[in-house]
Amino acid sequence: MSSRFRFVWAALGVILFGMASLIQARHNKDIEVARAHFTKEHHDQAAQDTARVDSALHAIRENLRLLAALPAVRGIDRHGENLSPEGRIILQQIYDNLANDVDVSEIYLLPIGFEPNRIDPITLKKEAPIIALDQLIVGGGKQLSQQGMKGATFGNFPSHAALPPEIEDYEYAQMVEQASWFSKYYPSEDRITGKDLPMISGPEIITCDNTQFILSGKEADRSGLVFSVPFFDGDGKVKGMVSAIILTNALKALLPAHHLALVNPTYGYAAAGREMGELTSSAALMGQAQPDPSMVYSEVFPLAQADQRSTWSIWTGAPESEFNASRDVEEAGQKRFNSLLLLGLFALLATGFLVLVRRSLMSARALARSHMRAKNIAHKQEAEAKAAADQFKKLNDDISQLNTELNDRLHQLSEAQDQIIASGKMAQLGQLVATVAHEIRNPLGGVRTTLFTLRRKCEAAGVDAGLQIKRIETGVNRCDAIITQLLDFSRSQAIQAETQDIVAWLRGLVEDFGEDAPAPLSINLFLGEDQRDAAYDAERLRRAVVNLMSNAREAVLSKHMVNSRAPVIEVELRNSARGIEIEVRDNGPGIPRDIMDKIGEPFFTSKSFGSGLGVAAAKQVAKLHGGGLEFSSEAGQGATFTLWLPLLPVQAASAA
Repeated sequence: MSSRFRFVWAALGVILFGMASLIQARHNKDIEVARAHFTKEHHDQAAQDTARVDSALHAIRENLRLLAALPAVRGIDRHGENLSPEGRIILQQIYDNLANDVDVSEIYLLPIGFEPNRIDPITLKKEAPIIALDQLIVGGGKQLSQQGMKGATFGNFPSHAALPPEIEDYEYAQMVEQASWFSKYYPSEDRITGKDLPMISGPEIITCDNTQFILSGKEADRSGLVFSVPFFDGDGKVKGMVSAIILTNALKALLPAHHLALVNPTYGYAAAGREMGELTSSAALMGQAQPDPSMVYSEVFPLAQADQRSTWSIWTGAPESEFNASRDVEEAGQKRFNSLLLLGLFALLATGFLVLVRRSLMSARALARSHMRAKNIAHKQEAEAKAAADQFKKLNDDISQLNTELNDRLHQLSEAQDQIIASGKMAQLGQLVATVAHEIRNPLGGVRTTLFTLRRKCEAAGVDAGLQIKRIETGVNRCDAIITQLLDFSRSQAIQAETQDIVAWLRGLVEDFGEDAPAPLSINLFLGEDQRDAAYDAERLRRAVVNLMSNAREAVLSKHMVNSRAPVIEVELRNSARGIEIEVRDNGPGIPRDIMDKIGEPFFTSKSFGSGLGVAAAKQVAKLHGGGLEFSSEAGQGATFTLWLPLLPVQAASAA
């Protein structure tokens, strides 16, 4: 018995492990779904931010092209003396629009051969741009109102009067390099397709825009980029270029979302947005405009409008820690915790149930040993009686006949004793089953009450545990059904038969059974007549028929029937020469041929659950009624079980 219980405990452990594995598998699936949702959200947001940056660079490019295409610009002289007042107004408006919309700091018009260190023969000073539109930044913040200047702190500078100079050398040096590039690759207008003027930029430089630098004293706050397009004279030869200066901080302002950066590997440029603290380990890949495979999400979006000689991109990424802190991951973890909590409750209930069963079986084993000792005493007494008979035979031949009769009587007494012992064992087995049923049904009642309270608390707390509680209820009901089957099988007393209408009785039974049937299952009832009397024990016969219908339901709803024909159970009541027959048919997978001979044996079952007493108990009930139980099956075509009862005397006469 101990080995059997070791097997039961092992089976319970396997079941709990399997259920825990299923919970973990479902959690893994939830994490996969959360990861996909997290990635999509970040991709969509990054695409919107990329479109915003692309739009800003497109605005710079189109406005610079507009300036380069103006007749006033194409015909302008070296010092802009021939620029009309209307032309100046147009240039100023375009500058104001770029300053307001994209936060451009300056716009320059320069000759193609610009040399900032060369002396201009006209002005006798170092060469300067043709036009410089920089009114919003000249003086490093002099445009601030007097109210705004009160109490202001200028970085490391003691006062506004001691502000640092505006350094244009780095801007001029890069614009000279860009002008040289235009002279080499676009010396004439015929190199350009349509009006698609090229725009180029370069590495980050120190600009002369000190509006932020004077407040912080940090070089990064006056660093920026130069974007330039060429313009041509009336003969179509390159004449000069239009350049726009924009601070890196202005470009960063276009990246409001965290974990974003504007990068250009050719120029070694990387301007990161806000909250990039966790992404310092990705700086190398960011600078190369390459996604970081170690992140939960990382992507690079090329920009279409930025540069003719290099590629500008938006780099974005999200670390694993951000994904783990997301709401979807938190909800998946809570769902797994709730499932494991219910699994633990189920394990506790199952353990308590098995402990009770083991205790009851140990009592039964002790009772069996007591029976064996009684039988041995009886055999010993029989042997002593035979020895006494032999002694009497030797003493007097005259009473030999008497001794023979005495031996016959002793033999009859032995048979009677065996019958008494057998009857006593069955009676004691019935008492044992009744005791086990009482001992188990009491805790099952407590389990039902606890489940009812647990359901109410879960509903009040908003915890969705209906499926797990339903599984526990199913297990409790199955235990109760097994106890009922044990009682039916162990009871050998006469049935309490009453003559009543079996048609109405069977109709009500099938209707009650059908109320709990799942949606795809169909149950068909064939009664034949409106009324038919029979003598039967209604309650015990009901359990026998329900056992047969339950087996049929489990057969048609088994895994072998998934994606196959629709599950159907047919119940038919008919008369035959031997009596009234109740036939239960199904279209399930049928009974395998190798176990046909074992069907009906007590405690035999081909399922992974159940007591194996359903058919045996039904057969016992039919036998107590004076009838019987037969079955047949064909592989793949289902099974048929026929329970028959003898006819009443009047029915037997009419049948004859």
